[in-house]
Amino acid sequence: MAYKDPSTLEIIKNTEFIKQIGFYTILCIGRFFFPHPEIGTVVSFKFYGAVIAYFLITLALVFSYELLHDTFSSKRDEFSRAIPREKWILRLSISAYFAFLLATPQETKLTLLIAWGFGLILAYTTAKIRLRKFKG
Repeated sequence: MAYKDPSTLEIIKNTEFIKQIGFYTILCIGRFFFPHPEIGTVVSFKFYGAVIAYFLITLALVFSYELLHDTFSSKRDEFSRAIPREKWILRLSISAYFAFLLATPQETKLTLLIAWGFGLILAYTTAKIRLRKFKG
């Protein structure tokens, strides 16, 4: 099926994109004030172990959602309309966002910028898929 993607300016001006960025930002701000209680710094083994564990757990949840989605699909959501490359971007962005968000150490909070960056990618991709127009 042929489609036409919206321009970057259309995506950035979209209210759904702005709402998603706001939501991801609020989660990051909340995590800034309440970091992971057991992780002290970024250079610790606990941090890397937590990032890997949270990434794998979230990725497993995403794939579980996909199995349910394929079983009970409505064909109206962004996952049904995404091309395979975008599906991988969605999977990895969701997992990386929550991995860095949940593993925020107490001293070094710059990992929240990494999480916010993945949230930005996720919001952009989701808005792009929702605004996509199909031809014919």
